[in-house]
Amino acid sequence: MACKSLYKGVFDFPHRAYVLCRAAYSPEQAKILMSRTIAKQQGTDNMTVLKWLKENKDRYLIKLEIEWKEEDDERG
Repeated sequence: MACKSLYKGVFDFPHRAYVLCRAAYSPEQAKILMSRTIAKQQGTDNMTVLKWLKENKDRYLIKLEIEWKEEDDERG
């Protein structure tokens, strides 16, 4: 089973900046989770935020902060 990693997102919206961290399996999943939080805080829907992100790719950054990996236990 795969482990979630921790992603950090920095978003530069016109009237407010957001810095969020989310545990996710991929950067794309992290972006969706973060966009839901931003939409809730702005009082709008998730699709509006995702559309803005698609049109303004240079206004946000999502990067891997901590990567967790599952190790096989070979001690038996």
